[in-house]
Amino acid sequence: MSRLIVLLALIASCVAQNCVLTVPPSPLTATGLATPYQQTGCAMADMPSFVQGAAFDPASGNIRIYNPLVVDAGTNPGCPLTAPNLVQGAIVALWFGTNGNTLTLKDNAGSLFAGVCVNGFTDPITQVFSIFGQFAYCNAVVFFDQVKASPRVTPPPLGIAADGLPCPTTRDYFVVDMDPSDNVITAYLLLTNGLVCQNTSTNFMANMGNIQMALTNGSDERLLLAIYNALGGTCKAWTAIDLAETNPLFAGQQMIPAVPLNEIQASKWQAPPIALIPINDPMTVDGNGQPLLGKTNAYRAGVGQPKAITNLDADATNFCFFYYTVQPLRLLRNMGTMVNFPSPDPAAANNLFTFLAQRYFNGFGPNGLDCANKLQIPAPGPITVTLDANGVAIAALVIPPNNGVPNAAATNPLVKNAAPAPAALAWSTTQIVAALLLLSGLIV
Repeated sequence: MSRLIVLLALIASCVAQNCVLTVPPSPLTATGLATPYQQTGCAMADMPSFVQGAAFDPASGNIRIYNPLVVDAGTNPGCPLTAPNLVQGAIVALWFGTNGNTLTLKDNAGSLFAGVCVNGFTDPITQVFSIFGQFAYCNAVVFFDQVKASPRVTPPPLGIAADGLPCPTTRDYFVVDMDPSDNVITAYLLLTNGLVCQNTSTNFMANMGNIQMALTNGSDERLLLAIYNALGGTCKAWTAIDLAETNPLFAGQQMIPAVPLNEIQASKWQAPPIALIPINDPMTVDGNGQPLLGKTNAYRAGVGQPKAITNLDADATNFCFFYYTVQPLRLLRNMGTMVNFPSPDPAAANNLFTFLAQRYFNGFGPNGLDCANKLQIPAPGPITVTLDANGVAIAALVIPPNNGVPNAAATNPLVKNAAPAPAALAWSTTQIVAALLLLSGLIV
């Protein structure tokens, strides 16, 4: 199975494209936000890129969302763009994601400097610059600093899921994978004529019958919404007003989720153990795959996470330990529910449960964080998956880890002093047999 995973990864890397976004002049202004980003190297119809914007008003503490549009270079927007109404003194920030292999921001008349845009990191020793991969941001550091310093920002508390546990955040080990907090929640409308529109009620109603599909970003931040939907209870994403909505019936009332909202709420309410960007995150290593603390911190800053002072503060083994002890247990706990929810990517898995299991298998394994090796436990780890002839995950087996500390983790001071792993679930023989049958596809 591992050889097949490697083969699929190689095929995907060959198919994936390297996308380039030209950032418009003055990107943090109302005019800049309403100017389309020009994409080259990828086509929006099959390898789209995305921009997510937010405006913070320090006077009121309000956060508003505006998602700029991306179009293929040389094409026009499929719908009119309206500049957002920004309050005086608003602090604007942008986040970027792509479904392509990599994303590079391109300057236009000083736009990268004007936007305080960060696409990667320059190693101070080698002076070699490397991009994050699929992620970038503009002015996010100032945005998060101002939001955190404001007494007027009150992110809603987390609810309680139907499984009796707190609803997770983007910094919960139940949600993260090998590259946490990546990409964005933005969606666009692809019209039948190949042009792209912002995803608003106005544009949807004006183009009913001419919408080919919704374009969405393969994002951990968006995946949280699907997880909330499956967990039930009082789990609900924090949303804010969409400034792109111009329909008088909906303007000021259309509420949408966004990366900064997810991260601010996680910063306020996520209880230990807290999943922060590890130093071996594939998006924060250098061009040779070696850990790079400065790049890890540059990425962390873009999603409002605390700076790691030393390599141990972003320790990979510590991350792997809680990745190992937290996610499989809760995934197994909610298996019976999640198999009834759709997969975020039908080409990868046939339901939400198998999607999360496949994602974990890849992230935990040697082509991800290599956690089995770091924790000195038998490979591939607590989760294995079954693929059909098309490479789609159709079943998964989760073996809950025990509460014993793996050998490598036992000598790691961060792991020894961290919050304890959750207690293992007690499964009866009947439950285990039923689970195995369900995972094998013998029970629907």
